[in-house]
Amino acid sequence: MWVMHNYNNRLGGRMNIVVVGLSHKTAPVDVREKLSIPTPQMEAAIAHLCSYPHIEEAAILSTCNRLEVYVVTSETEQGVREVTQFLAEYGKLSMPQLRPYLFILLHQDAVMHLLRVSAGLDSLVLGGRAKFYLRSNIRIK
Repeated sequence: MWVMHNYNNRLGGRMNIVVVGLSHKTAPVDVREKLSIPTPQMEAAIAHLCSYPHIEEAAILSTCNRLEVYVVTSETEQGVREVTQFLAEYGKLSMPQLRPYLFILLHQDAVMHLLRVSAGLDSLVLGGRAKFYLRSNIRIK
């Protein structure tokens, strides 16, 4: 069995992997459309995410059927809060409007979900592939 553990960042702190997202399984089309991030805006969105104090690295998966934000965070609860805030601001939705449609996976569950999605096992069409956009931002505080 494959096991994912928290790992230590370069500064010696504990790091946590988190995914916050929504998909065709959790959100209606109108909500997914508001949160869709077009390719030309992807790098700016990732840079904005990495500007939050508890987010060290970010990856965004945005398709017509899902939006998922993967982050490496020093504090799980704060990282989830920052991603949720980013999504609400980006989609111009209030937290009460957005929250019912989101799913949150932590640590090993987040990694296993990423593997399922990248293998096409969680797609609307079985085997469907998606492109990931990645950017790493390391800050020394």
